[in-house]
Amino acid sequence: EYVVLGREAPVRTMGGCEARIPDDGRYVYWVQGPKDFRVWEIGTNNERQMLGEPPGKWNYTYFPTVSADNRWLAYGASPGQHGHDTSDYEIYLQELRNWQPVGLPVRLSFSPKTDRWPYLWVER
Repeated sequence: EYVVLGREAPVRTMGGCEARIPDDGRYVYWVQGPKDFRVWEIGTNNERQMLGEPPGKWNYTYFPTVSADNRWLAYGASPGQHGHDTSDYEIYLQELRNWQPVGLPVRLSFSPKTDRWPYLWVER
């Protein structure tokens, strides 16, 4: 739930999990379900899909992290496995423009171990 302090009821309730708010505070993004990342622009009350199903075997997506400049999305993806501690999640990087994918994602990790919650740092 998205809550504004001082109001009696939540402003918005979202399904899914792993909701995050970028540094600029204008958006909320989350995992609606595997293969479905959503973004909500708070000021306009506009919700849309940010990332659908990526191509290839590793397309069960979780653990989204957007860079501070809102230009890059890093996430974990597995070959249809859900266990957050036991599945073979690999880390991918996807360029964003206006919170929409640009081009194809790039795979950054190649380990059979669980890779999750990537952190992005962009030099200014």
